[in-house]
Amino acid sequence: MDSVRSGHVDVRLNRLGIYFLVLIGTSTLCGALLARPVVLAWAGLCLAGFIFAWFLAQLAGQRIANGALTARCADVEGDSKVHIAGERLFLPVFIRNTLSQPLVTVAVRLIGSSALEPIQSAYVTNVLGPTTTHTVTFPVWARMAGPWRIFGLAISVGAPSILFDLHVYLPAERAIKVLPRRWPGTMRAVHASRRQALRSSLVGRASAQRGFGLELKEVREFIAGDPFKHIAWKASARAGKLLVREFESDVTLSAYIVVDISPSMRWGEGGNALINRALDIAYGFGHTLAEHRDRFGSALCDVGVLAFVEPTSGPRALNALVEQLIEANAIVDDHLTAVTDDEVILLVAQHAFSQFGRDFRLVSAHGGSFSGLSSWDIHTSAMLEWVESRLEQDARDVNASQWLLSRRLSRDPMTNTFRLWARLRSIELPYRTEVLPGGKENGLCAVMDRILRAGGGPHSILLLTDLEGIIDGDALIRSVRNLRSRRHEVTFVLLRDRNRSESGGGVNPLEKPPIPPMQSTLEALFRLESDLLVNDLRSRLVTSGARLLPVVVPNRIFFNPEQRASHDTPYAP
Repeated sequence: MDSVRSGHVDVRLNRLGIYFLVLIGTSTLCGALLARPVVLAWAGLCLAGFIFAWFLAQLAGQRIANGALTARCADVEGDSKVHIAGERLFLPVFIRNTLSQPLVTVAVRLIGSSALEPIQSAYVTNVLGPTTTHTVTFPVWARMAGPWRIFGLAISVGAPSILFDLHVYLPAERAIKVLPRRWPGTMRAVHASRRQALRSSLVGRASAQRGFGLELKEVREFIAGDPFKHIAWKASARAGKLLVREFESDVTLSAYIVVDISPSMRWGEGGNALINRALDIAYGFGHTLAEHRDRFGSALCDVGVLAFVEPTSGPRALNALVEQLIEANAIVDDHLTAVTDDEVILLVAQHAFSQFGRDFRLVSAHGGSFSGLSSWDIHTSAMLEWVESRLEQDARDVNASQWLLSRRLSRDPMTNTFRLWARLRSIELPYRTEVLPGGKENGLCAVMDRILRAGGGPHSILLLTDLEGIIDGDALIRSVRNLRSRRHEVTFVLLRDRNRSESGGGVNPLEKPPIPPMQSTLEALFRLESDLLVNDLRSRLVTSGARLLPVVVPNRIFFNPEQRASHDTPYAP
């Protein structure tokens, strides 16, 4: 990526400048009250020096704004091009000073997606030498999977006068695609005491069904209707009753991995939300299926089906799964995000201004401030034309899938284009927080109905969810029974937070501030009612023929660099 010219420069008073300005005001006031011309003259000289210092700072800021300071973000250090959630990344950034004089007291802060959390808040160096390039390496923690981006650097440099600081933002973009980690609990669950039962429903290998194949399963008593040719006459003579040979028929099952991405799965802090553990577990199962060359499909659901891929085998199936899991944390649909269309227009306009220097505002405003503006203050037609001219290049830069480019993100075509560009540029749109009545149940039922319509099978269907917010559950039970009646295996992986599992849903008092008694009581009652509904639904699901696999997730999972060998994957980013 080529160096990008710096943008707008703000000249701000530093602490010493504030003290100096207060001193000038105090001296002027004292000289006027005490009628001391000498004090007034001294205050006037100080004010003249202050104005001259401001003039010098403006000149220096103008030179920096004209490209005297540039930045470039290089690729992440290391041999691997695949980045894993929970991993510590090292981002080298090159800052070049083309001025003939050094810049002193430089503080550099990295600006990027919220999922890329800098471990070091700011890098401070005393001198940035003249006509030299300075390299700064930022350690960054990738909190969760997703298509993230480093946007640029916020740099604070000392002006030629010691009373002012220059604050400049330098665009230095770098797209970083972070994959889910293979959660260790995934494989432990597969090889648990219920391994034989879970082998068919979770791993998708050959499922032993009663029939008359080639491999002998057991010898049992004769039941009316059994073919006479399968009677074991010698064993029957020894036992004194009719016995029948029963053989094992191997039927290879394909699998579906379904991830619930509704708001209840997103409650919590960033990388600690249940959805991130669900993505880790789904990736672990997909990786296992790909290793065994099994056929599997994948789906995402909330109030409906957001993504659906029918079963395939090999790297193609894993690629489709990984692309879906990465998109789960970058949803920009109008009915799933807590951002209105007007707010999206403002966000796109602000991004175009800060990253590309394109100002689409119809009203004059100071610097890069967009506060107090509405979509009516944006030249939307000109911005739409500019965004459409960049869509193809931006899609190629991030290797966007055809599924993403063809999605309908909004009813309005113009807003649909802006939301798509926001996704390609990694502009984060907050996911909605409220759980819609019946939304989760409708989404899960829609996925299961879609699997039935797709045909094939029998399939092993794995649904990763928390079942929160499902009040009635009758439609879900009917969908499960329909799948079971067609010989499909249904397994619910129920994710629960460790704090909630151990303390009944309470919040760790060592990590959070104390909660008022009334609020704490109401939250406890809400969690109790929710747990009762979930427990009742769990028992009904078991009765309907589904399997349940409870998974308690830890508060935070860090990636161990020594485990990178186990993350080698046929996924091709």
